[in-house]
Amino acid sequence: MPEVSKVVADVSSKSKSKSTLVVAESPNACKTGSSINFVVVDNKLKFEYNKNNAVKAGLKTNDDFKALAINVE
Repeated sequence: MPEVSKVVADVSSKSKSKSTLVVAESPNACKTGSSINFVVVDNKLKFEYNKNNAVKAGLKTNDDFKALAINVE
């Protein structure tokens, strides 16, 4: 879904100076700018977390939060 990745990247770049949490539900969304990306693994809803994207967006992060994620970048 390249068009979804482009939208996530566009939203991330437009909102990076506004301390905005970008949450997505798309393959590779954390690689294209989302801080949190929801995924389904073994019929269970889980999430990926990209701390670097959160910090770039001006958000405060907590290491306890990343322990809950399935994939941390």
